[in-house]
Amino acid sequence: MNKKYRLSGKNKKVFLDGLMQYHSKGIVILIDGEETEPSQWEKILEIYADGSFYMGDYIFQDEISPQNENNLQNQTLFDKVCEKQEEYQTEKSKSQKKLVEIRFDRVYHY
Repeated sequence: MNKKYRLSGKNKKVFLDGLMQYHSKGIVILIDGEETEPSQWEKILEIYADGSFYMGDYIFQDEISPQNENNLQNQTLFDKVCEKQEEYQTEKSKSQKKLVEIRFDRVYHY
């Protein structure tokens, strides 16, 4: 049985090359919760008979400066969970995030 892919030809190459650029910068690429090698990445582009497909999540980590580390330790659990929506929409907050992982998990459309 021939495999079918959501992307093919040049588009497929561009996507996989993009993942390789992230990987070469130290970004971890996970598929189904496991760190993967470039030879396994094509799997996320496959079309599955059961309607499932892979969806990517970009995982960012806060970049913490030494002066802010004490402030974070003093936050309550409520403060950490109940963040303000506006914080995600400012240029300042975007610059304080660092991409650390790209996770691909198989999802099912019912």
